[in-house]
Amino acid sequence: MEKAIKKFNTSYFIHCESNKLNIQNMKYVIQDNRERETNVHQRIEKKWLGSIKIPFSTVYFNNKIDGTFRLNTPPILLGYTFDQSQVQPATSVVDATRINTFLTMFITLEPSLTLPDPFKEKLSTNEEEELIQHAEVWQETLERKFPNRMFRTTVMDTSGRNVFVTRFFKPLKPPPEVEACQDPDKAMELAARYVSLIPFVADTALFPGQCDIWSTCNQFMKMLCGDEEEHAVLLTNYFLGMGKQAWLMLGNAIPEGRTAYVLTEDSSGHFFIWNARSGEKFSVYDNYCPIQVVGCVINEANIYANIQQYDKPSQLNFDFKNSKNWQSFYTKSFPSRGLASCQPNQLHYRRKDKKFEGLVMELQEKIEQLLKNKIMEWRSRYITRWNRHCTQIMRKLLPKLEENCGKPIAETELRDLEDSFKSYKVSGFPLNIPYTDMDNITETVFSTGVHAQETSEVEFALAVYVHGYTNNVMSIWIYVASLLRLR
Repeated sequence: MEKAIKKFNTSYFIHCESNKLNIQNMKYVIQDNRERETNVHQRIEKKWLGSIKIPFSTVYFNNKIDGTFRLNTPPILLGYTFDQSQVQPATSVVDATRINTFLTMFITLEPSLTLPDPFKEKLSTNEEEELIQHAEVWQETLERKFPNRMFRTTVMDTSGRNVFVTRFFKPLKPPPEVEACQDPDKAMELAARYVSLIPFVADTALFPGQCDIWSTCNQFMKMLCGDEEEHAVLLTNYFLGMGKQAWLMLGNAIPEGRTAYVLTEDSSGHFFIWNARSGEKFSVYDNYCPIQVVGCVINEANIYANIQQYDKPSQLNFDFKNSKNWQSFYTKSFPSRGLASCQPNQLHYRRKDKKFEGLVMELQEKIEQLLKNKIMEWRSRYITRWNRHCTQIMRKLLPKLEENCGKPIAETELRDLEDSFKSYKVSGFPLNIPYTDMDNITETVFSTGVHAQETSEVEFALAVYVHGYTNNVMSIWIYVASLLRLR
């Protein structure tokens, strides 16, 4: 460890900005040990460790949230290692591929806010009256018996009409990048990765219930933004198009609250839950799966309501034919209507050509230059020096992270980077976000506080990589690090 800089005190603090919590390691360090007996010059070091988003609507509609939340940490965190004695043993094959950090929190509103009345206006519909009446009775009966579970039979489409929910499901071909993948498991991960990179925009949270608007997959792809339902419906339809057993799962999750995930069954009969917003996959037996309450699952054929004693996926039996555990909407007494899907026969994908690749490269250069200018602007009191050698090494790593769907890469891939940093005290990490606009990119980097090093002796390294997918879906990688030479 460096001699001139000694750790004086360490504490952890949480910086809250709207619905995002940034976790940082804060240290008070002495700048020059040689003058310690006569003068003490100390400064604050802040190192970003990860973040977690808590939707305000979740706190608002539940009045409080209390639980253990998984921190969104980067796949590489320079200057830190995991304490292996604290790592929990893997409970599934999925768990074994990642090491997670968790934060236990209690959040509430004081004084509590009055909730608006649920939206109950009767919408116009093209569905047959008998179907709508049966749907209303079926859903209301379940909600009275299981008030904390989420059930859905009809939804509002973009034209404001009431549509039976099974119409939103239909096998759809995934983008060419997914179809080209020969490994079935890798192809599913890539499909989830693609969907997760479509920007998230929530429907209005002012009116709970039926006011939630569902767009079709082609509308979603044209807008290139949507909420949990749009992401989950598209991923479900992609999995169906790949010949997989897949359902939309409606329930309650931490920290989203009421939400939509995707449930799949593999050829061995094992069930997995997918977060379409993040692209993550969980075993139903994973104790840290975000889904806490399963309400119902839906596909193109039927709706299955969870009527079991338990809420959590790990406690449930997923045999949908068992009427003691799952109450189906269509039964022998009320058979399926064979409703046609509202989804298109196929989604149109634009081919990536040289012009597209040129635009991606242009965007990459523009983002990198913008962030360099912004970091110098945020540090206007100090000289900002750039370490080109480290930047080049970081730039080589970013495409490998994208190829690995954002998961940690092998330690052998990091040796060049670690060797370059031997003479430095380093704090750095790669960030990955979907492309929305430049303001979101600069705000994401600013919120980490990586620029807030109160000295001119620090150097910075910054690398940007943009990976363009079909239909202008962009993955933005930003690797940023601060380097302080050891004395």
